[in-house]
Amino acid sequence: MSEHTNYQRGEVNTKFWTGSIRLESQPEIEKFLNDNRLSEATGLIYLDYGICWAKMVSGRLITRKMEELEPKYIQRARFFNQERELHCWLKKEQEFAFRLRIDGEGEALNIIDADQYLLGVAEKTEEGFTLLQESQGKAGWVPVELGRGQRAVLKTRNYIDFAGDLVAGFCDHRLIEISKGGTEQ
Repeated sequence: MSEHTNYQRGEVNTKFWTGSIRLESQPEIEKFLNDNRLSEATGLIYLDYGICWAKMVSGRLITRKMEELEPKYIQRARFFNQERELHCWLKKEQEFAFRLRIDGEGEALNIIDADQYLLGVAEKTEEGFTLLQESQGKAGWVPVELGRGQRAVLKTRNYIDFAGDLVAGFCDHRLIEISKGGTEQ
């Protein structure tokens, strides 16, 4: 196994549901996340013009530059913590489909949790976000505090279901957390 990927197998009770919602402002996003018990969470947001990491702290959405998040630019978003993930994607102008996955309730499924090391090492930390710098010069901010030279790890969960007696496959996946990894070798 590579030093850049760790995984664990197990079983978890889990359930999900889907729906759609219209979101026109950051306060509406915050309310939707709070209503779904994601007042403390990490967010990965795919915008028309790039990717933005965010975090929910005490029910408030925070981005590194403390800028207002405008739903009209969101293509897809994942807000997650240890217990749940809300995955939203754009259906049409400011109307989003979503899937809410909750662990700890529902039917038992086999899982594989995997640690994915993000590219780059910590360069500097500001206000709870760390700048990851790659050797090619590319950089990005992630919502975790790291020491200089540390790597960031994104933990994912992959759910396994069975179709018949002998056929198994992944039926869903979600993000769990972003945390400190090792240091650059």
